[in-house]
Amino acid sequence: MAENQSIDLIPFYPFLYEELFEPETVVFEDEYIAAGQKIALLELEGAGILQFLFLKADTPDLDIIFETDGKSITHNIRSLYEIGLTFPSNNFPFLSRYDTSANIYCFVYDPSFPLSFSRYCHIHAHNRSSSAASFSATISLVKITEKLLEIAKL
Repeated sequence: MAENQSIDLIPFYPFLYEELFEPETVVFEDEYIAAGQKIALLELEGAGILQFLFLKADTPDLDIIFETDGKSITHNIRSLYEIGLTFPSNNFPFLSRYDTSANIYCFVYDPSFPLSFSRYCHIHAHNRSSSAASFSATISLVKITEKLLEIAKL
């Protein structure tokens, strides 16, 4: 496989067996991020499938940045609210809660067709507010073994 090439792993998703994948959950509980700081939530090298991400923050001025196989997209909590993404969507992140009185902002990525990547998946949070922010997050993914990658190349 060429260095900049991706393999579509989704067709294999329903047929994953234990020797072909490793489920993983990454959890952050009551963490802090300084004003202007960008931190890594996930830095996975290799192939996998991102199934779910939930992030609760006390500021709407938080970016969630997805970088996979040479592609990057940034989602800002306030911007998602301003364009009305406050309800579940098939393949796009949404806000399950945007509460300015309690300062609770919940970002959800729960796609119908999980995001597959064959080289890497990096997810970062960037605090754009002028003060420190607290957050909690859960990320669910499946790491793909070399054995499945060999099958996928056939």
